[in-house]
Amino acid sequence: MQPFFYTFLKYIRSMFLYNITIITESDSAPEVSIRIRNFMEQIDLANEISKIKFLKMLDSPHEGVTYSLQLEVGDQSHIQRFQQIHLQGLQASLEQRFPGKILYFESVMEYIA
Repeated sequence: MQPFFYTFLKYIRSMFLYNITIITESDSAPEVSIRIRNFMEQIDLANEISKIKFLKMLDSPHEGVTYSLQLEVGDQSHIQRFQQIHLQGLQASLEQRFPGKILYFESVMEYIA
């Protein structure tokens, strides 16, 4: 029989935060926001991602409006799947509708504590 702490430890695992920063010109921001919300609703309906958040940065150091999509996952392979299945479509849609008016930055962070 294994000790109690062993069964507890097997449930401890790394968590990752995947952040997509989307910077858009002010005149495009309302429509970009609507498209991102629609994108999130489609993902929620698919029930593939447990935690995805949509934020707007206040007091951004950048011109225009800065949005952020944040995804919490337990495995980096989920990030790659999200990029391939969902994110590429969103980026293509936004680029087609707002050519040259949107910048993207992506980052992956691991929760430490």
